[in-house]
Amino acid sequence: MSKVIIFHNPVTDCLAFIDPGYGDILRPVGQTDEELIELNRRLYVPAGVASWVVDEAEVTVDQTFRDAWECPAGRVVFNMVKARTIHMNKIRLARNSALEVESGSRVRQPAEIEALFTTERKARLQALRDIPQTFSLTTPNNTPNELKALWPAGLPRP
Repeated sequence: MSKVIIFHNPVTDCLAFIDPGYGDILRPVGQTDEELIELNRRLYVPAGVASWVVDEAEVTVDQTFRDAWECPAGRVVFNMVKARTIHMNKIRLARNSALEVESGSRVRQPAEIEALFTTERKARLQALRDIPQTFSLTTPNNTPNELKALWPAGLPRP
């Protein structure tokens, strides 16, 4: 099983992954996997930053909430508070696009203009505006897949 190096990148404030390059044609003949991993650690992990070597299978393929990944004690886990923030930001972007289409403007229309809208249109606009305050991102088992499945009804996914 292939191994990867993971560490918390202080510049980007998220986990970084290094594939040591097992099949690299420039890899010296006779270099062990352990030697290759240590060489990559010295070259790419900032001095003083903790790093771990984990099985590649432990690093999830789905990178929807990658900025919410953390690595306490060398195991990749999701920080669900960060993941919820990331997901709500995606919902807000979709909501903003829907608001623009519904209101006909990128900015909120003046009250005098909105007063001319039909009651149904005003209700749709208000429902869109209320999404960040009223839509719950709580999941039964607190998993990224459950969180990803949550989306406000009627709001188009990007």
